[in-house]
Amino acid sequence: MTATPSLSMRAFRNALCVLRSLDMYDLVAAGVITEAEWVTFQEDPGYAFLRLGDERKDACWELIQRRMPAPLRETSELKGVLAMLKMTLEQAQSALKAQGVANNDMAVVCPICGTVQSMSSLVRAGAPKESVENYFGFSCEGRFSGVGPMPSSEDKSAAAETRRALRGCNWTLGGLFKLHRMEITYPDGTSAGSFEIATAEQAQALAAEITVTA
Repeated sequence: MTATPSLSMRAFRNALCVLRSLDMYDLVAAGVITEAEWVTFQEDPGYAFLRLGDERKDACWELIQRRMPAPLRETSELKGVLAMLKMTLEQAQSALKAQGVANNDMAVVCPICGTVQSMSSLVRAGAPKESVENYFGFSCEGRFSGVGPMPSSEDKSAAAETRRALRGCNWTLGGLFKLHRMEITYPDGTSAGSFEIATAEQAQALAAEITVTA
């Protein structure tokens, strides 16, 4: 028997459909995109949405809300999926400590390839041990192992499948595109992007794997 979709899942699915149906005139009028950006938005609305700044994301979200059925509007779980996760430095440090692993095994998740990684796994991939803290939560370990970028989801070739089985990708937060979903606010009031913090289970599993292969 197929389970009945939950309200939040239905809302998420509906929002994706609405996002794909938005036309250029409404998007431009709302300040979400410029006419020059329409082709890129049309090719991959989800990817384009993730690249928007906070103000333009909010404007896009308002357009989506207007077209969604009333029972599905303002679903908190859905809004949380699309919104940027923001933490203070103290909150982020507490969340990492709560993973219950050694400092070098505290883990984050790459926003592009989903690889769970720690300072230990970064060093294992080839990152310099003396400066690994600079890369943690900022650059994926694939930049050091040399695996290259993740293939397109449309690429079903054997080579692509073999590549997907490898850990990491070449993503870094220092590039032009801003696709991260988490930002950390520092004591001086400045904010910077970060990989999302892994769950305790993910961090502990990675730590155990590294211990076994060490």
